[in-house]
Amino acid sequence: MVGDSDDVGRPGPIMPKIRADSIAEHKKQTRRDLLDAAEQLFAARGYSATSLARVADLAGVARTTIYDYFSNKDSLVLGLVAARAEVATAEIIDAVDPSATPLAQLETLLRSAIAYSARHPHLSRLVTRVGRKLPDPEQEAMWATLNPVLAEVVRIVGVGVQTGEFPPMNVALASRMVADHIMCAVDELLRADHPMSHLPAVEDEWVRWLHRALRPD
Repeated sequence: MVGDSDDVGRPGPIMPKIRADSIAEHKKQTRRDLLDAAEQLFAARGYSATSLARVADLAGVARTTIYDYFSNKDSLVLGLVAARAEVATAEIIDAVDPSATPLAQLETLLRSAIAYSARHPHLSRLVTRVGRKLPDPEQEAMWATLNPVLAEVVRIVGVGVQTGEFPPMNVALASRMVADHIMCAVDELLRADHPMSHLPAVEDEWVRWLHRALRPD
């Protein structure tokens, strides 16, 4: 576990209450509230300074209730990333015009991914920084949330090689290199105190590399 400076042992002021018309919906709503609270606290205080007790307090549930949903802070951050990943990956992929050339599609995918990270830096840092420190099973599960983007990269690179726009190459390896290139751009972007202001420079440099790598002539 990455670490959990938790003070759950102290009694909390929250009394249990039903939040929906059924137990099943109540549990879904409580989980959503916990994830929303965690996201707010991670953004405001950082991962290390956020305890499960504070998350429970902000969500308005008893401090012991959080353990009905998340066994520790690692599972909480994984749950948060997984909950947000579907919308995030769809937004990134939907920006791609399937009628454009493969190189143009990859450029759009890169720009879309780093622009999303610039708009949501706190969530992106959970993936790129906290995610790399998680135990192997949780780390693998977190990176798996990005599989739709990787699959789109594989598809585009495959089309580029098949049509001859890209030189002959191992599609799987080349796709991994492109995906790593995108993650490297995200890492660079998140180094800045204000990622949005750093976005144009990162876009320009990383797009130039993409063109040189895939269209060396």
